[in-house]
Amino acid sequence: MKHILLVEDESGHAELIRRALPCVPTDCTLTVVSNLAQAEAYLSKNTPTLALVDFRLPDGSGARLVERAAGAFPVVLMTAYGSERGAVEAIKAGALDYIVKSPESFADMPHVVERALREWEHLQERRRADHRLEQINRALLGLGHDFVDNVNRLTALGGELLGARFALYSRIEDETMVGVGRWRVPEGFPDALSKKGSLCE
Repeated sequence: MKHILLVEDESGHAELIRRALPCVPTDCTLTVVSNLAQAEAYLSKNTPTLALVDFRLPDGSGARLVERAAGAFPVVLMTAYGSERGAVEAIKAGALDYIVKSPESFADMPHVVERALREWEHLQERRRADHRLEQINRALLGLGHDFVDNVNRLTALGGELLGARFALYSRIEDETMVGVGRWRVPEGFPDALSKKGSLCE
């Protein structure tokens, strides 16, 4: 279920947006607040899937909520006073999108939400890919002369990146199969796998 936070002090605009979202109340919930203080109170206890925020609020700029989001959830800023400069400032502040309020943009809100969530997921996937690449590079730079330790490191990292519960690498040495690897033993797994003689951590 998606949780959308709408921060809008104009009750008429808030109602038009609510009516335009066909997912309410079946596939998402919509929480409406009218100022920054109420939004801050909501965010102290909840993390929305998406926030739709008026740029100009009675107690300050909606850009403050972009800073508060800090990459935890996407924010789409809305304003009744559209300008290229305002759009640039909103995007620089970290907003995912910026729209000018109008009957047409309110009616198009389902597409605005869908587009924002799709773009957010793409951004998150790029961040995850960058993090995985950073982990791989760090592991490769940390390799030394100890073969078993190197395999342990790489096998453990591969298992972690793949979401494996444990990882094992086998090789042949003097016609004997030798298992080297780092086990990721889940809770309740047989204790026999951790007995002395295996290469376990």
